Order: sequence, then C-alpha cells, then structure tokens
Amino acid sequence: MKIYLYGYLNGLRSSRKLEKECFRNIEMQWLLEDIRPNYHSISDFRKNNPAALKNLFKLFVVFLKDADLIAGETIAIDGTKSRAHNSRKANFNQKKIDKHLEYIEIKTQQYLDALEENDAKHNPEKIKNIKQKIERLKQNKIRYELLEEKLEASGEPQISTTIVMPEPY
Repeated sequence: MKIYLYGYLNGLRSSRKLEKECFRNIEMQWLLEDIRPNYHSISDFRKNNPAALKNLFKLFVVFLKDADLIAGETIAIDGTKSRAHNSRKANFNQKKIDKHLEYIEIKTQQYLDALEENDAKHNPEKIKNIKQKIERLKQNKIRYELLEEKLEASGEPQISTTIVMPEPY
C-alpha cells in the first residue's frame, strides 16, 4: 500500500517504475524499511486487491480534504489521447492539386484513345475495364476540384484532409 501511495503522490503508475524507485529513492527505502519488491510482486498486489486500492485512494482524498490540503471543489480529468496521422499525401496546396488534375486529364485522354482502339477491335472486356478507370478518374477529378475550392475559401497556402480523432482507451 505504501508503494502505491507513493506512486499516487508522485504520478508513477508503472510497476516497473515503482520497482526502480524502491532501489533508487532513499525516501522509498525508508518508507518500506529497506524492503525492495520486484515489479511482478507490485503488479500482482494491484491485480489481486483492486477494491482495497480503490477504497484506499478514496480515503486518502477524504483525508486530504479534512486536513485542508485540497479543496475538492473542482475536479478536472484529462485523459484524452490524440494521435495525428498527417502525411504528405493528406496535405494539398494549389501546385499539388494542379499536378493531380493535369495527371487525371492525361490519363483520361490515354484511356479514351485506348477505348477508341478497342472499339475498332470490338473487345468488350477491355472496354468495360477502361470505362471503370475513366469513371474512377472522374471521381478523383471531382474530389480534387472540391479540395481546390476549400483551399481557395480557406485562404491558407495548403489544406489537410487528415482528421484528428481522440484515441479510444
């Protein structure tokens, strides 16, 4: 219990870090009367006594309130973890959008030429495949045109399509 109270006061939650403190910190050595448990024993204690630890921390907070060390009026919990996944592929500036639109135009023209060639040979499977590719290019063109509008409306030099979502626990 002493180890967990020390960890609670000093923001140490890891059993391995608490074990290190038992060897490194003179306060901990005094508090534990030179007993130095390993991380596995510390972890097992936490695993085997969750209700007791929860009650201990409740009582500890009540003690701190009674001793006027904390007011207990405001509780703030910030457990938000965010992980941003922004890559170069998700950022667009005008030059990059223009480059993508130009590429789409070139590929569309190549597919239209291939379509004419396959029409002459009457190859329905190839024609279907080429039409699908042209449709996908049209969708991409619409997407890049929308990005271009958003970029112009924002007034920023570049726009990002990455959305930062809070990480679930």
